[in-house]
Amino acid sequence: YAVRVAENARCTRNALMQHLISNGIMCKPGVMNAHQEQVYKSMNVSLPESERARAEVILLPLPPHMDEASVIQITRTIAGA
Repeated sequence: YAVRVAENARCTRNALMQHLISNGIMCKPGVMNAHQEQVYKSMNVSLPESERARAEVILLPLPPHMDEASVIQITRTIAGA
């Protein structure tokens, strides 16, 4: 499940990711921009909204078998960050 950590949030995306991982909740950065990968950097393309999304979005677990208790645990952990 993709979540965007706004610029004015209480913590940064990376701090939130670390908080989640420290509490046993797996997550990862959520946006990969091809134009920022090494092979394309020489093209000097600027896509500010994509770049901002790359800096702000994380992916949270949302497997089909996730129960309500797990969803509550994740949301409470985010709220406590």
